[in-house]
Amino acid sequence: MKYHKMKPKFRKKAVDRRGSKTISKPSAKQTDPESRTTLTNQAPSAKKRFHMNIRLFMNTKSGNWYLHTKSDFNHNFHPKLQQDASLLSKDDLSDDQLDFLKIMYENGISQTTIANAMTNAVNKEGITGEFLGSTIKNITTGMQQAMDEIAGIDSSWSIAQKTIQKLNE
Repeated sequence: MKYHKMKPKFRKKAVDRRGSKTISKPSAKQTDPESRTTLTNQAPSAKKRFHMNIRLFMNTKSGNWYLHTKSDFNHNFHPKLQQDASLLSKDDLSDDQLDFLKIMYENGISQTTIANAMTNAVNKEGITGEFLGSTIKNITTGMQQAMDEIAGIDSSWSIAQKTIQKLNE
C-alpha cells in the first residue's frame, strides 16, 4: 500500500566533489630516489632497464607448461641494498642477549619495544641490521614452547590445562 507522504518530493542530482582533474606536480619526496621508502624505482635509462622476462606456454591437449624460447634471463641492474636494511635473526644474539630478551618477554614488554632494544644492543656490537616484531614473536614463541616441553606441558593442551599444570608445580 502506497502512502503519499512517503514519496520523495525532489531528487538530488549527483555532484562531482573530487575537485579539479589536473595532475599535480610530483613532490620532492617522489622524485628523489634517496627519500623513497621502497628499494624499487624506475630505471634512469633504457640501457639500465631490468630486462628479465620469463614466458611460458601451455599445451592445451596435454595440459603441460613449457618455457618459451623468447624468454630473457638477463638478470642485472638491481638497486644496491643499504647495509642497515638487512634483517637480524636469533643467530645474531649472544646468550646474554637471549637471556635479556627472555626477561623482557616474561615481564610483558611489547614485541616492538623488545625488537628496538635488541636492535640497539646488537648494533652497538658492530652487527648492522634490525629486528622485526614478528622475528621477536617467533623467537619468544620458540622459547616458550621449549620451556613448556621441559615442564611437561603438551602443546595440544588448552590454556586452562596449561595454567593448572603451572599452578601444580
